Amino acid sequence: MIDPTAPRQRADKPEWLVPDWHTQHQEHVDACAAWIQSGRALENLFIGDSITFLWQHAGEREWNRLFKDNSLNVAIGGDSTGHLIWRLQNNPHLCDLNPTRVICLIGTNNIGNDGQQADEVVAGVSAVVDIVKTLFPNSEKHFLHIFPRGRKPDDNLRKVVNQSNELLAPMYEAAGVRSHNCNEIFLDDDLVIPEKIMPDELHLSPSAYALLAPVLLNALR
Repeated sequence: MIDPTAPRQRADKPEWLVPDWHTQHQEHVDACAAWIQSGRALENLFIGDSITFLWQHAGEREWNRLFKDNSLNVAIGGDSTGHLIWRLQNNPHLCDLNPTRVICLIGTNNIGNDGQQADEVVAGVSAVVDIVKTLFPNSEKHFLHIFPRGRKPDDNLRKVVNQSNELLAPMYEAAGVRSHNCNEIFLDDDLVIPEKIMPDELHLSPSAYALLAPVLLNALR
């Protein structure tokens, strides 16, 4: 059993688009230190897993247009809540960034990689919320509901995502953080995820990031 609330590290092996996990983490630590050294104000700190990481790849056009000059992205693909917790606890510069907003999307890998159910996912995300509130007391905290996955609505992973989001909404409210459900933009009228939106039934295409960008910007206002 994997405890979704316990900090944990990942094995070091190069994966798609990225070097090994600890190298990525150190790059993020260095990027945070450099931002602080620059003296610039940070508007947005993005944290999470591959869907957030890929803003700078599949979503590069939107990222460069909207976020490149005022935001840091310290997401790592494949992370579950425990991995993100470890990284938040082991980046000594985070507490000095003082971003205007922290934007987090996490939890899908708890479902797809770790085989966890909705109550475990919510426990892990709740632990992330607690750490974010401690690290960034003066920042707006924005948590996105877990995006749908699986092509059709009867997909088992989609069902766990939906169950998790139903439980996450009241948890976010009780925790005093802002939450945003953007999921309908990824679905057709039959609640199917079109291949042009998520080619692999999980990760967003460039056109999906183009759909998401204005919705996210409106939510952050």
